[in-house]
Formats: sequence, structure tokens, C-alpha cells
Amino acid sequence: MRPIWINRILSLIFLGVLLVGCIGGNPSATPRFYMLSPTVEHKASPDTDTGDNPTVIGIASVQVPEYLNRPQIVKRLDQTELALGEFNRWAEPLADNIFQVIVENLSNLLNEDNIRIFTWRGISPVDYKLEIQVMQMDGNPGETVSLVARWAILDERGNEMIMMRRTHFSEAVGENDYKALVAAHSVVVRKLSEDIAAGIRSIVNR
Repeated sequence: MRPIWINRILSLIFLGVLLVGCIGGNPSATPRFYMLSPTVEHKASPDTDTGDNPTVIGIASVQVPEYLNRPQIVKRLDQTELALGEFNRWAEPLADNIFQVIVENLSNLLNEDNIRIFTWRGISPVDYKLEIQVMQMDGNPGETVSLVARWAILDERGNEMIMMRRTHFSEAVGENDYKALVAAHSVVVRKLSEDIAAGIRSIVNR
């Protein structure tokens, strides 16, 4: 039978190991941070000698559902179950990242059409107002990413709705990792941008 003092020492060592595990977690699991990126090439501006005034579209923000309003990248396991990539995170709030990417995508898509996209705070005059609501944007590494969104174009005061659409896009994820997953996210945001750009052109060219 071991002396009591040895048992106490062993107990203290075991307790210390548990505390280190709880406090330090997994020292090898370093978080990785990702951002969406614009995937539309810049196009040259129209000939300034035409003298045409550009059509100005103002976009104030992009709304995302609450389940996406978190640092962790959300994976969809099935229709009812989601999982969080605890060590795979967005580098900034996802709504802000989507907003900036859509603004740049639309600016590049519509530049040749003499249409300008501005981040709008309700102060500068605009010709039309664009509202975007993301309803779903998630996927799984090695599978697909899905984006469901509703967007609307309103008059300059936001009183009259000129066009509204609900769209659904998907993109295959080429590799079984988060980098490929985020790249597929960028592609579906580009597809949404292209759909919005087509709607804006149809209104401006009426």
C-alpha cells in the first residue's frame, strides 16, 4: 500500500494535467481566417466624350440570417443539422464581406454600361436603391455551396419597388478543405452579382 503523501502528489499531478488541458486546449489547433473575394474582372470605363451622366445605384448593406452572423464558417451537414468550423473562421463579419464583394463585382460588371455603384448611407442622391437579403449561404467541403437570396431595386426614395427577385445558386466545392469551400462561396456571390447586374441593366435600358 502506497503512503498517503504519494497518493496526494499523484492526485495533484493529475489535477494539474486536467487544468492545462482545459486552459490551453489543443495547442496545435491554430485558427485559420478566410475572406470572400471578387471574381469579376475590371472593365474599362465608357468613353467620357459621350457626355452621358452615369446612372447611380446606391446599396446600403447586405442582410444575412442570424445563423451566419458569427465568426465560424458554417457547414451544412443535412437539411436540419449545421456544424461550426471552430478553427476555420471569417476574417471579418460575413455580411460586411459579402457587401464589399458585391459592390466591387457590380462596379466591374456595370462599368461599361455607364452605371455606377456606390455604398450608400442615404445622403448622396442616387437614381435607384438596391436592397439585398441573403437567406441561406452554406455548404460542405468536397460537396456544394448553396446561396439563396432576395434582392430588390427601388426608386431613389425607396418608396416604389421596381423589381424584386428571389434567386438560388449553387457551386461544387472542388477539394475537401475550407479554402475550396470559401472559393465556392465567392463563386455563388459572383453569380448573385451577375443576376443583379442583369436586372439593373434591364431597368436602366427601358
